[in-house]
Amino acid sequence: METSIRERTLITLYNYCKNQNKSIELEKGIYNHTILSANKNCMNINWDDGNFTDIYYDKLAATLEVILSVKKLESEGVSNN
Repeated sequence: METSIRERTLITLYNYCKNQNKSIELEKGIYNHTILSANKNCMNINWDDGNFTDIYYDKLAATLEVILSVKKLESEGVSNN
């Protein structure tokens, strides 16, 4: 059975943030952003549409960059508390 794009994204997010609930919420946000962007641009909401998947992967990449930036700051002793 093939793993879906969303399932692979959940695995990737979990590997970065080590929190299952946060991973699920982040993936939902990425997916919702993708749907809103597709609707705004009158695009098909379909995984077979390259433009749709590009929006999804671009948002995933941006999310991972933020996670990595936070981890870097935390490792340097900067806290959000």
